[in-house]
Amino acid sequence: MKNNNKWFTLIEVLVAITILSIIMVSVFTTFILAWDVNNRVEASRVMQENIKHFVEVIWEDIRKNDIIWVQDDNSISNCDLSFSGNNYKKWSKLCIWDNQYYLAEYIDSTDTWARKDYCDIDTNCSIVLKDTLWKISPITNSWISFQNLSFTVSDTNPRRVQINFEARPAIWKWIKPNLIERNIIKFQTTISKRIYEEYR
Repeated sequence: MKNNNKWFTLIEVLVAITILSIIMVSVFTTFILAWDVNNRVEASRVMQENIKHFVEVIWEDIRKNDIIWVQDDNSISNCDLSFSGNNYKKWSKLCIWDNQYYLAEYIDSTDTWARKDYCDIDTNCSIVLKDTLWKISPITNSWISFQNLSFTVSDTNPRRVQINFEARPAIWKWIKPNLIERNIIKFQTTISKRIYEEYR
């Protein structure tokens, strides 16, 4: 009697598994690359939105009030210090009237903001505003981390402020560490009070 049952040979099964594996590796590689590109684009978008919001907040504050001073001592509440003969002063905290802008890290355990003059790559720092009521609120969100924030104020007329900082995605968010190094923004801009005085 003839046996009409058809079966795959071992070689055919191995060839099929090999071909399937190659296809699956190609699909997963393409998916991972597309995911990384999407994360990089999303990180760039989030950083640009945060930077734009921060600059707009300071512009609006300067329009309504006045650039007072910069300082590095958090114990002084109003920043109202003399220039001591210097036309420019560079420090890590900016005062526009009674509002203060500086770099800070949120501490979960105490539900407070700790001021930082420098944030390393493992620390997620935000730019915060301490208002006239001493309420601290973040201007930027937790998806982005700031480093090396400095303000340079001129005592010449019109008074202006130069803002410098480095921004990158927060290391503990959804982006891979190797993509963080490729998504660093070094930002610098100058805001002058004359822009607003001319259009009043």
